[in-house]
Amino acid sequence: MDERTDTIISVTYTDKEASEEIEKRIAECCTLYQRSVPNFGNCNIAKKKTKSGKDLAAFYYTSTSPTRNLYHFFVLTSLEGRELTITLHCSIQHIPDYGVEFMNVLNSIDVVA
Repeated sequence: MDERTDTIISVTYTDKEASEEIEKRIAECCTLYQRSVPNFGNCNIAKKKTKSGKDLAAFYYTSTSPTRNLYHFFVLTSLEGRELTITLHCSIQHIPDYGVEFMNVLNSIDVVA
């Protein structure tokens, strides 16, 4: 993350087949991040449905980099039977600015395919 950048949003459409057990898969992702991300903490997992009824799960967490503390959202759903992930990142100091926006993104996601 560039220090001049307030927030980063990325979308990844993988070749991995989407699991129907999204709660189990998001827990696996959370565990993987917990083991590999520096100073991983404050993790919370949420599950909901998109507006069209698709399962969606997310976890948000804090971590550190050499220059600052970070706040992250990791969102997981499926598209045409494959995993679709959306990640959102910002500096912890920007949570007041972007935390609500991240929740708005999470609540507005709709995948119709």
